[in-house]
Amino acid sequence: MDKKTEKIFQRMTLGASVEDINKINEKLASMRRGALKNVWDNILCLWKMINDKKAAWGQKQ
Repeated sequence: MDKKTEKIFQRMTLGASVEDINKINEKLASMRRGALKNVWDNILCLWKMINDKKAAWGQKQ
């Protein structure tokens, strides 16, 4: 991950709550359109990591 992407990732993960995650989960399927459609596989991989209790990243609870 490049520095710019890592900085955005850090900013997003620091501010995410369980409620935010639940809202995204409800709407995720409808978000596959426009520019996101081109990177949809990456989005699903990130989503899988976010929901993986064994994922090794500092902000997970």
